[in-house]
Amino acid sequence: MKQPFGSFAFNVKLNIGGEDVGSFQEVSGLGSQIEVQDYMEGGRNNSVVKLPGHASFSNISLKKGFCTGFLAQLYFDYCYGSGKRQRINGEITLLGDDMQPAVVWRFVRGIPLKWDGPQLSVNANTLAVEALEIAHEGLSVQVLKAPDHP
Repeated sequence: MKQPFGSFAFNVKLNIGGEDVGSFQEVSGLGSQIEVQDYMEGGRNNSVVKLPGHASFSNISLKKGFCTGFLAQLYFDYCYGSGKRQRINGEITLLGDDMQPAVVWRFVRGIPLKWDGPQLSVNANTLAVEALEIAHEGLSVQVLKAPDHP
């Protein structure tokens, strides 16, 4: 029986102007949902036909330790920077036990929606963390290998 992959070993790449940037502590929002429409078919009185509709995608949230303000800069450049707003493509790669790529999620045409700066407190003994939320127009997944466990 195969054992599941751990969720602690992954890489994140954001493609901004052809350059891969970013290193993150946490990723969430790798999800999709298909809208279902009910269709009342004539003569079929005991049930409703279910038709698949459009797919929608969850927003992706990226969190990292605040050291250079990279996510803040990315967000504010998108919102207030000069020139046109550039969309973001990216990929999240889950690594197997051998630290080689096992699964890759790719998103396209991302828009930086929300930036959260670090929470600062003299009473806390934690890292300063910033977060970026990205809406996007598509998500694909590619499984490269199965877990190595017996």
